[in-house]
Amino acid sequence: TALASAADTDGDDLKHTPTAQKLLSILERRQNGGGPDLASPLEVALADTGAESDKSPQLQALWWLSQTSGRETLRDTAPIDADTDLAQRYALAVLYFATGGDTWKECSRDVTSKCESSDGSGLKSSAHFLSDGPVCSWFGLTCSASDEQKKGLVTWIDLSNNGLSGSIPNELSLLSDNLELLWLSANPDLGGALPHWIGEVKHMQSLSVFETTISGTIPDSLYNLSKLSSLRVYGSKLEGAISTEIGQLNNMQWLWIHGCEFTGTIPTELGSLKKLEALTVHGNAFDPSSDTLPSEVCDLRTTGMNLEHLWTNCDANRSCDCCTKCFPNKRR
Repeated sequence: TALASAADTDGDDLKHTPTAQKLLSILERRQNGGGPDLASPLEVALADTGAESDKSPQLQALWWLSQTSGRETLRDTAPIDADTDLAQRYALAVLYFATGGDTWKECSRDVTSKCESSDGSGLKSSAHFLSDGPVCSWFGLTCSASDEQKKGLVTWIDLSNNGLSGSIPNELSLLSDNLELLWLSANPDLGGALPHWIGEVKHMQSLSVFETTISGTIPDSLYNLSKLSSLRVYGSKLEGAISTEIGQLNNMQWLWIHGCEFTGTIPTELGSLKKLEALTVHGNAFDPSSDTLPSEVCDLRTTGMNLEHLWTNCDANRSCDCCTKCFPNKRR
């Protein structure tokens, strides 16, 4: 049978269930360890008896957990501890409800929704989100298959072009110890800001939010992601100056930041990214007094370097001899 609404369960009753008490304890410990405050939004939702309370992604996620916690088929086969399993399921459920999961293009919890099918290779179909079975089988999620310590833990999330809306919830930070890839691109109704906790995802290798309405500035914490090799934010609403700290991203290979609202100057520190293979900066609002790209960036096009694709704005007043592609000097 289809899952009912969280409104069918009294918030106070739900708060005193073993699942809620265990989850709140986990969230409080996480906050005490330096993570964002994830307990307060849940406690507020549990205390709210208004008509809007059932719309809280946190409350909906907890209600779903309380309905499924007793099903043996929901337990992952990988040897992860119960607290980690609960926190991971909560994070993914909040992500689902916070981004309008019931209206996703594919693989919502509605078993009648379109979902990826087998291609005849013998591989299993992707399971609907929030379905019975291990989270590693859910659509858009990948768990480590080689690292014994990470088996059963989500390392990749790819929900690109799937009709997501809303914004990235802070609860996703519960996956920060293991997450390596986060792709939420081509979801034009996905907005909000890039969360500050993104800099705590120490294993992050690829972050992609292009063609969304995510806005605000790039959080300074992102420049601490030493393993980040791909950052694609083009066509979003990100704005402000690109920090000189971008030169700390020593493993960066693909940096696509065109068609946004970035201002200021193009940092010379980009020249420190010796592994860079592609850089696109056109279609922004950079200071027009910067007639050319910094020489440090152009030096990445010299023999022995890796930069093959360098795209920027060029016109009669702004040339770029080192670029591989020039675009008219206008905003998108």
